[in-house]
Amino acid sequence: MQGHRIRKRLRVSGVWLLMAGTLGLCAGILIGGCQNSRSAQDSSQIPSSEEAGSSVRAPLTSLSSSRKDTLPLTNVEFDQYVVDFGTLTSGEEFTYTFHFRNTGEAPLVIQEVRTSCGCTVPVWPRKPILPGETGELTVVYNSTGHQGHIVRKVLVYANVPNSPIVLQLRGNVSAR
Repeated sequence: MQGHRIRKRLRVSGVWLLMAGTLGLCAGILIGGCQNSRSAQDSSQIPSSEEAGSSVRAPLTSLSSSRKDTLPLTNVEFDQYVVDFGTLTSGEEFTYTFHFRNTGEAPLVIQEVRTSCGCTVPVWPRKPILPGETGELTVVYNSTGHQGHIVRKVLVYANVPNSPIVLQLRGNVSAR
C-alpha cells in the first residue's frame, strides 16, 4: 500500500515538473523573441546582420549613474524621432541615419545606445559633440524572420536631462 502512495506522489511530482518546464519554455519564447541585441563598438563601420546575430541581448535599463552624474548636462535635438520605413520583404535590411545637433552649452557625450531587439544595430560617435556641432547616429534594422507591423526602439543614453532619448523605427514586414 505504501509503495502505491509513493508511486502516485512521484507521478504527480513529474506532472508538476513537466508543467513548470513547459511554462518556463513558453515564457522564454515570449520574452526573448529577438534575443540578439548588440551595440556596434567601432563607429567607423556598420556591422553586418550576421555579426549582429552573434551577441547577447542588452536589457533596456538605465546606465549606472556614476559617469552620467559627473558630466555637465546639455541639450540635443534630433531631426526625426520616429521613422517609418514603409514595407520591407522579410530578409531585407533598412538603414537610417538620425542627424542631431548639440543645442546646449556643454559637450554632448553619448554614453551608450541600446535597442529593443538584436535585429537593430546602432552606430554612434564616441567623441564628444561640441556645442553647436552636429552628429549622426546610424541604425540598421534586419527584417529576417519578422512579419507584420514592426516598432523598434533605440534608446540614446547621454548627458541630457531627458536621457534616455527614445527614437523609433516603424513599418511593415511582409513574407517572402
